[in-house]
Amino acid sequence: MRTAKTLIVGIGLSLPVSVAALQGSPPIVESVVLTADLTAGDGSATVRVEYRLSGGAVGAAVPIQLLGFDDATTDEVRAGDRDPIVLWPASGTLRTATIHPWAAGTVENGRFVLEYEILEAVQESGNDFLVRIPVVVAKLPAGDAGDEFFRASVRLPAAWRVADGFPSGFQTDAATHSTSLSVMPAVIRLRGTLDGRWRLGLPLFVDVLVVSILLAFAFLGWIHLKRVAG
Repeated sequence: MRTAKTLIVGIGLSLPVSVAALQGSPPIVESVVLTADLTAGDGSATVRVEYRLSGGAVGAAVPIQLLGFDDATTDEVRAGDRDPIVLWPASGTLRTATIHPWAAGTVENGRFVLEYEILEAVQESGNDFLVRIPVVVAKLPAGDAGDEFFRASVRLPAAWRVADGFPSGFQTDAATHSTSLSVMPAVIRLRGTLDGRWRLGLPLFVDVLVVSILLAFAFLGWIHLKRVAG
């Protein structure tokens, strides 16, 4: 356990949210890019989140938070070559901290990067896998970057095959799966098979079910009309 002295003097970057002093005008988040690498094959994910910011005074504070999902969580993040930033327990699986990136010198050309490890990002059940990557979120006002405000790219072992994911709309290029959103999610989730065999994913299953129901109603309507006409 790190002491408060170590956090304040040694790191100069992280403070418990309860004692953080919000100084300076808050910056605006123009865009966020997340990359995650799970190719180590040990169930862990190496995550990098890059924020592109505008504005923000030297003393501006940035509250951050990370929502854990069962064992898929972490209690620290890193900014550059600084010591780890402790994420303090808040409520349930939510962990928070307040950082001062300008004062710590970790903002370069309006870009601020946080990195962390999710040691148990993968759950396996037989031949199926579930990936959950909690996203460290900076609680700051957002700019207007449209549908690509948040972009995510997840690299998986080459043999794995993704059936569905959250957010939806993942595009696959070799072993890299990418998507974009107009908002920032709390988690990236991918589900699929370890051996690359295709299985019916939830979104496709729902689509097939809806179409089947509509066709069934259309058929019943046609039968009814035919009887009335007869």
